[in-house]
Amino acid sequence: MDALSRRESSDEERCARFILAHAILLSFPGVPAIYIQSILGSRNDYAGVEKLGYNRAINRKKYSSKEITTELNNKATLRYSIYYKLSRLITLRCSHNEFHPDNDFTIDTVNSSVMCIQRSNADGNCLTGLFNVSENIQHINITDLHGRDLISEVDIVGNEITLRPWQVMWIK
Repeated sequence: MDALSRRESSDEERCARFILAHAILLSFPGVPAIYIQSILGSRNDYAGVEKLGYNRAINRKKYSSKEITTELNNKATLRYSIYYKLSRLITLRCSHNEFHPDNDFTIDTVNSSVMCIQRSNADGNCLTGLFNVSENIQHINITDLHGRDLISEVDIVGNEITLRPWQVMWIK
């Protein structure tokens, strides 16, 4: 997780950037592989690197089940936020046929900060992913894009869409 954010990042920003990166991964064709430390929202283990003497120890920390359970049950923790949001993305992906590994895939940019991925199935159903990869609010105009953002559960009406920093939309 720490590779995707800055040291001074707030937990909110750290979570948003992490979820953005995984939403992009989950939007690509194929079967995504998600590392257990990722789904658990684990941070870098600098003490483990120092103690064990090798760099790969940075993401090999051993946790007790009590430690994980305590943090996953506390809505105020970064671990809870990551686990809940990433699990929800995985559930959404499994629930929508457009993400099937064999379905069509196109990728483009809307501007220098917003990426667009479209997935469509043989029935002509299309899902559009919008990804703001910047720390700035993005106002974009996309004609003929309407539907519902599966992540926020907000209907998309009109041509202008506003994306918060690091925001993802999966519109169907």
